[in-house]
Amino acid sequence: MASPLASCARGQVQIVRFLSNSAALCKRAAPLGPLPNEQFEGQDVESLEKYRSFTRYYRVAEKEQKKLHWWKSFKQYQEAGKVKIPLDEVRAEWEKSSGPYGIQRVAEHYGVYKDLFGEATFVPRVTLRVHYRNDEEGLLPVYYGNVVAASEAFAPPEVTFEAEEGSLWTLLLTNPDGHLRETESEYVHWLVGNIPGSQVLSGEEICHYFPPFPAKGTGYHRHVFILFKQEGPIDFKDELRPNPCHSLKLRTFKTIDFYRKYEDNLTASGLAFFQCRWEDAVTQVYHQLLNMKEPIFEYDRPPVYHPRQVKYPYAKPLRYLDRYRDTEEPTYGIY
Repeated sequence: MASPLASCARGQVQIVRFLSNSAALCKRAAPLGPLPNEQFEGQDVESLEKYRSFTRYYRVAEKEQKKLHWWKSFKQYQEAGKVKIPLDEVRAEWEKSSGPYGIQRVAEHYGVYKDLFGEATFVPRVTLRVHYRNDEEGLLPVYYGNVVAASEAFAPPEVTFEAEEGSLWTLLLTNPDGHLRETESEYVHWLVGNIPGSQVLSGEEICHYFPPFPAKGTGYHRHVFILFKQEGPIDFKDELRPNPCHSLKLRTFKTIDFYRKYEDNLTASGLAFFQCRWEDAVTQVYHQLLNMKEPIFEYDRPPVYHPRQVKYPYAKPLRYLDRYRDTEEPTYGIY
């Protein structure tokens, strides 16, 4: 943005002109990798090591030319004028570099940290891969806020992540939007502790998996997977639920209280979540699994407000008086 130019003389009105430059507002994209000779940026040229002979310079230049740089490597993906991008390699590089910070921003946008951990946040360094098995489409992935139908999430998902040999983990699936009585509480859908490595099925199932059951009329519900790394074995006898557990009272849960209780041995490391809303399959969950009447939330709209009638309306629509009829006959038009 250009700076203002001002000129003023005695007895004259001050005139201010603003010069605009479109180039100043143009934001260049970051380069794909280090630029050539970037290692010498900001250094004194005279202080750099001299080659002292052309032979030595030629040897270093030939060695540098054989290196694979980003501004040369893209040519290997060109074919018939088109560039083929290896998405698997790009995703793997993204997960190792800026991916965790991107996931953190998305989770903050959806209010995941605020509703589960209060004011605290964490960077999900461990990539959590969650897939529901669908007979028609194969595996249905869970990313960071995508929509998954309740019928598609009826069975436990397949969860994988990279873990060191001998490490222990805890996996949690919770719904911060679905509690029917307490707005600050959650429903725990799945809790597995003392997972050896990445073998979730070999862990201790503290609370068995329960399918989503968002009530009708409550919109989309967030279902959040959180992966905790353990410092060692943990005794979860206080968190153990009966199997099967079809009691909403026993499934009442608070992530912040659970974390504070075991914070010396747990570190939040991974995150994934999906959104789910009511459908016909949810009714069967209430009737068959929970054995209760399905709650239905409806919005009671207030009666339409009309201002006091004017005896002599001026510049009003032609059908102004229709809104004050003492009849059930429908009227037409926009008022």
